[in-house]
Amino acid sequence: MENNLKLNFEDYLNEKNLTNSQKEIKESNFDNFIKNGFPNKRIEDWKFSDLKQIISTNFDNINFLNREIASSIDESLIDDLEHNKIVFINGVISKIDFSYENEDKIIVEQNSNLEKELSDNVMLNLNTAFVSNYTKILVKSGYQFQKPLFLFNYLTKDLNNAGLNSRLDINLEDDVALNVVNLSNENLNNNFLNYRQKINIGKNSILKNYSLDTNENSNFRYSYKDIYLEKNSHLEYFILSKGSKFSKHDINCFLNNEYGSIVLMV
Repeated sequence: MENNLKLNFEDYLNEKNLTNSQKEIKESNFDNFIKNGFPNKRIEDWKFSDLKQIISTNFDNINFLNREIASSIDESLIDDLEHNKIVFINGVISKIDFSYENEDKIIVEQNSNLEKELSDNVMLNLNTAFVSNYTKILVKSGYQFQKPLFLFNYLTKDLNNAGLNSRLDINLEDDVALNVVNLSNENLNNNFLNYRQKINIGKNSILKNYSLDTNENSNFRYSYKDIYLEKNSHLEYFILSKGSKFSKHDINCFLNNEYGSIVLMV
């Protein structure tokens, strides 16, 4: 698998128009991942979910170089109620729609530059090495969303044995309220999804996040989130996970000031 990963990464670098600094960041992260490999039970956080063993048992060679994505999906899958949406197709953002909101209050930055910091978490190294579209959403102070934001992860039927790395950061300034719903479609092929997110919740702001993995699928998912809360901010985080073959959520919450509060339900 290591040789296949190296070939995937070389092809990825050759195909992307990266600056020298961004290329160096990706190379250092990839080298660190290759040095350590997928986490195993010798690592405290993984002692009950040996990912190295899980990957070797269920995959021959994961393809982390996914060139083909669908141009559209059946949006009736997610249009049963009024909502804003960010649609991922095979791990890549294909649509961002805030048509129910005052879009002057929402700033979307795609293809953002990656940070130079090298994480001790090899799954974040893998994400940084292969993520192709790092997107940031900024919501300006005082804005209250009229409708929820759906993050819909759609995997096409032909996708199989693929490794997908995605990243979407959300920054809520002060006095903002937002509900986020994470959904995926049904997919019975083996794929590995590695999702990373950083969320800032400003003073007096409220975020309610619903992670719903309910459709039957054979995918393996890892989700890592850093969530920072400022004074008098509030987070409600709900996880319903019964659809995927394997799913692990790492959620790190940082109370940066007084009166911040968190509710976590799994």
